[in-house]
Amino acid sequence: MKNVELEKMNDKLPKGRPFDQYKCFFIKDFQNGDSIRLRLKSGKTIRAVVSAIDMDELHIIYKTAESEGNRTTIDKIISLEPYIKNWV
Repeated sequence: MKNVELEKMNDKLPKGRPFDQYKCFFIKDFQNGDSIRLRLKSGKTIRAVVSAIDMDELHIIYKTAESEGNRTTIDKIISLEPYIKNWV
């Protein structure tokens, strides 16, 4: 995947909500090292690892095999699992 696609997600990301639209996930469910799947604006699904949680903006900060420091809101998360070795 191109880093450019991930960087576009970070441009002017609005403040998130503490719950996703289906109320499956809560922002406090996420921890450093968790394995996640998320859907990009393009519709593509990627694997990532949570590197931090921004509680002020309610963003999940994650890294992929190609880049670090990406941000997303909880509505883009498809799955959340504890740390899985070699996830990305």
